[in-house]
Amino acid sequence: MNILNLQIGQQIRELNRLRHIAEILIRNGLGMLLDQTELARLLPGGWRRRAEKADEQLRRMSIPERVRHTLEDLGPTYIKLGQILSGRGDLLPAGYIEELTKLLDSAPAFPYEDAAKQIEIELGKPPEAVFAVFEQIPIAAASIGQVHRATLPNGDRVVVKVQRPDIEKIVRSDLDLLMRQARFLEKRSEVARNYNLVENIEEMSYTLMNELDYVAEAQNIDRFHQGYASYPNLHIPRVYREYTTKRVIVMEEVEGIQLTDLDRVRQEGYDLSAIAEIGTDFYLRQIFEDGFFHADPHPANLMVSGNRIAILDFGMVAFLSQQLREDLGDMLVGVITQNTQQVITVMVRMGIITRATSLRELERDLSRMLVRHLGLPLHQMDIGRILGEILSLSFMHHVRLPSDFALLIRTIIILNSLGQNLDPDYKLVPALDPFVRQLVKDKLSVRRIGANTIRTFESLNTLAQRLPNRLDDLWDQLDEGNLTVGVSVRDLRMIIQRVDRIANRLAFALIVASLIIGSALILMGGTAIQTLFQIPWLNMSIPVAQVAFILAGLAGTWLMWSIVRSRGM
Repeated sequence: MNILNLQIGQQIRELNRLRHIAEILIRNGLGMLLDQTELARLLPGGWRRRAEKADEQLRRMSIPERVRHTLEDLGPTYIKLGQILSGRGDLLPAGYIEELTKLLDSAPAFPYEDAAKQIEIELGKPPEAVFAVFEQIPIAAASIGQVHRATLPNGDRVVVKVQRPDIEKIVRSDLDLLMRQARFLEKRSEVARNYNLVENIEEMSYTLMNELDYVAEAQNIDRFHQGYASYPNLHIPRVYREYTTKRVIVMEEVEGIQLTDLDRVRQEGYDLSAIAEIGTDFYLRQIFEDGFFHADPHPANLMVSGNRIAILDFGMVAFLSQQLREDLGDMLVGVITQNTQQVITVMVRMGIITRATSLRELERDLSRMLVRHLGLPLHQMDIGRILGEILSLSFMHHVRLPSDFALLIRTIIILNSLGQNLDPDYKLVPALDPFVRQLVKDKLSVRRIGANTIRTFESLNTLAQRLPNRLDDLWDQLDEGNLTVGVSVRDLRMIIQRVDRIANRLAFALIVASLIIGSALILMGGTAIQTLFQIPWLNMSIPVAQVAFILAGLAGTWLMWSIVRSRGM
């Protein structure tokens, strides 16, 4: 009975949340989405007229602006999803990306009593028993948590980030509702299927749930701290693991000026071009050398601290495999050299071309885009703008980038924009050049070629070991009459051509075999048969058997050569 009551209670809460979502959509002039998501049935008929009225009042506001306001009203889950989507130019048009980048992750502070209770649950003691000093008034508050200053018993000054009460439960509930709506839309909408709506929401949900795990963030900080501790111009804050749990994280307090306040940075006499150079070098090393990078280089997450640049908020990071780094290098080389075919080749190799993509149209639009930048000197190329246009083309042509690769492109775009804000003469391409060259050099090195060769032989060895079992399975299916073969209709013409070519070869081989057998029979028949091929007036026999043997030999040689040339053996 208790389980039944819990299920009923959960369903009631979900219905109330769906009704709340529907009301917010109407209030922000997005009532047209109600029919598509079937949320209209949760509202009384009077809301329909209210929706039309809301649309009239908001007609001067663009749809992307309405979406941004809607996400802000829907709360922390949707704000975070909007921030993640702001880096996916391959999923949304440029106008939506521009608006989503304006999403501010801010929220009213929650009471100190709630923060203290959360700390006591996580650390086993109240704040006053854990810290020598704990400031009750937070210095910052966001949708997921808030930050308090504190002092450890050993005198270290720290900041304590505490999650909001029940925020994980709220986020999970919202994500479950969103996933059910995505599945519903995919069943009924070709557009939703083309954009792999469920798969994309699953990816974003994974990213968001990682941000809710402060232990994962602590591991990210430790990794960066170990990798860049020796860099004199960088400061990665220390994390205190003994005070860190899934919902509470304690870090070294960093004092300085955030790069959002450039006027103050100038007033303090900092060299802005040097800051841009240090930050660029740091991020490019992460991307091209480590394959593990801080994926949110927003000015609010960067700070000038003394003579160093400090990096804050490591909740969003991304990983790049060696292959993805090489793909990035090849794509950048193609962009810089205006080689459209190379960019297309990289996209095909990455397997991101979907069924809805027309390679011919994609190549045409890429060529037109790159032609606009043709002839510019290397130091004048705006790589951020070019990559942004590539993301827009990816959206137009249904090209689906891997999430980490899309985050990478977004990181480079933000980095380029930040550098230009710091220094009007800043250009990212000259800084990219040595890293891309090294990546290409490593790809062509003897060591890399040798390693690839070894992996190829290992794959062949594995295949050789598995092949007998696979053949046995195939034979069993054939023997039992259970063997099925799937054929793509799109490849049917090519298959027919191949079958036609095989049939022609078989017919040719049969003719050659017939010539040989017939010639042999003539020779075995002796003079009695051969006299049938005499010319009466000239009293001369025609060497039919010998001629047939020669023709068969020539034809057989040509057949073998054509098979070898087409690699059909």
